[in-house]
Amino acid sequence: MCKPPKTRCIILRNLPCRHRAIRRSRSKHHVLPPRPNGTNKRWLGANVAPHYKRSTAIGFQQTLANTAGVVAGQIYVKTQAPGYITGHAVSLGGMAMANIGYWILMAHLKLKNNKKERMRQELEKEGKSTDVGEGDLSINFMYHL
Repeated sequence: MCKPPKTRCIILRNLPCRHRAIRRSRSKHHVLPPRPNGTNKRWLGANVAPHYKRSTAIGFQQTLANTAGVVAGQIYVKTQAPGYITGHAVSLGGMAMANIGYWILMAHLKLKNNKKERMRQELEKEGKSTDVGEGDLSINFMYHL
């Protein structure tokens, strides 16, 4: 039974525990979105507009996500079996970088939402139209966090 935290479990010598920890941790980490895999199209669909920009973003995100399959063949080499220390270390480092990227992205989008809200309030005070910008650059477009 593998009960310790994921990172500590990877350091342990217990091979099944280590594999279970990697499998459990990688299933919950994805650069986009912050939720379980498979919602990236919905998340990007709600946060990227217009349609041509959205389709490019989805394709780019899928390309980045699928590079893991190419990298896995290079970092999990048979000579390091059954421990795969390098492979697990690179995977854990990638997950850490993805989490850092996630928090940076969320902070950036929150700042953009706040800026748009301030601009909208200023335009409403002046009695001007708030129909400024197009797509996700519009001040009426808010990012879903």
